Amino acid sequence: MDGLDCVVIGYNEGDFDDYRAMCERAGPGTPEYQIMRSEHLVVDGRAMPWLDAFSSLRNRENGGNGRYHVGEVFNLAALYLTSHLRRQGLRAEPVSLFSGERDRLADLLAERPAVVAVTTTFYVNILPVAPIVEFVRERSPSSHIVVGGPLVDNLCLSGLNGTVQDLFHAMGADSYIQESQGRRASPSCATPCARVPARPASTT
Repeated sequence: MDGLDCVVIGYNEGDFDDYRAMCERAGPGTPEYQIMRSEHLVVDGRAMPWLDAFSSLRNRENGGNGRYHVGEVFNLAALYLTSHLRRQGLRAEPVSLFSGERDRLADLLAERPAVVAVTTTFYVNILPVAPIVEFVRERSPSSHIVVGGPLVDNLCLSGLNGTVQDLFHAMGADSYIQESQGRRASPSCATPCARVPARPASTT
């Protein structure tokens, strides 16, 4: 069997407290702050994401310790891109929730996939991306890491300026795709990247 061509990683919940602190530093008039205000509830004096708040209130009522999380529904971006890559003849595997599937992801990375694609469908900042890139680098240094989707598309709306390049550097991937609908870019990216060694960060 041929080696693994691509692993497609879906969602990373990230750390809400870090996200909140970053948005508060940006200031009340910024889009980041306004989005953050709509993404959480305050329960018992503590700000938390909606699903964590629902979990806390439910557990209070029934005495349980369950937790609602986004991984209960498979990440559709990862599933869709994986299906598309397979139709192109590539061997691809999806990982829906980074924080909940680290062991499975580690097993896939042990196969040294040529490309690891990181989707950014729900992200408004880079905080969830960097831990994924670091995890992949540690376990499969030869894999070419590609970040694409709405986050990259939004960052590049004003052009590839110095601030955007700094953000790309902070994320630490090898390539960035400016295309909100990753399916159209995935064949042209995944196929050549699967055949060449990692190169300095670039955007297409």
